[in-house]
Amino acid sequence: MVPQLIKAELMPNLRLKLTFSNNEIRFLGTRRSKDFINENNILKNMLVAWGASLSSLAGPEQKLEINKDGSLTVERHTLSAEELYRLSVANLSELTL
Repeated sequence: MVPQLIKAELMPNLRLKLTFSNNEIRFLGTRRSKDFINENNILKNMLVAWGASLSSLAGPEQKLEINKDGSLTVERHTLSAEELYRLSVANLSELTL
């Protein structure tokens, strides 16, 4: 069973720090190539929305909404807890700028 998302924080360079119900912290953002984002349309749409409303530093006005089912909504785009867990990585160093 996939743990539920309990906390999401915006980080610089369009990245998210995710905390799950099992106390695991994971990171979501771009990976090694644009192919990864192009293969994941929901994530691509979320990044496009963030890019349109954020500078290179995350601002406090950006709204992240954790839904009752553990999914995350940003700028009208939603990822399920399962998708968040699958697309995220355990180490921030696995993400590239």
